[in-house]
Amino acid sequence: MHRRKYRFRKEYGLTIAQRDALVRAQCGACAVCGTTAANLVVDHDHDTGAVRGMLCSHCNTGLGFFRDSPAALRAAIDYLTKQESLAVF
Repeated sequence: MHRRKYRFRKEYGLTIAQRDALVRAQCGACAVCGTTAANLVVDHDHDTGAVRGMLCSHCNTGLGFFRDSPAALRAAIDYLTKQESLAVF
């Protein structure tokens, strides 16, 4: 518990109580996909360090792979949408 408490404070500037309040504010669900997961992780802006919310590990990893870029995510959505209309197989 002490290690966890230290990590939240050092990495995100949060107390465990603040982290738990974020989870409650989101009704225990990922802020992106809505999945309820016991192990939501803190999502933060890597440039500013600002905490954005709590995500499941899949959504948090996905944002990281897209380098937190809205433009890259929009391009991926456009790609997926275009592929749906081009599906011939």
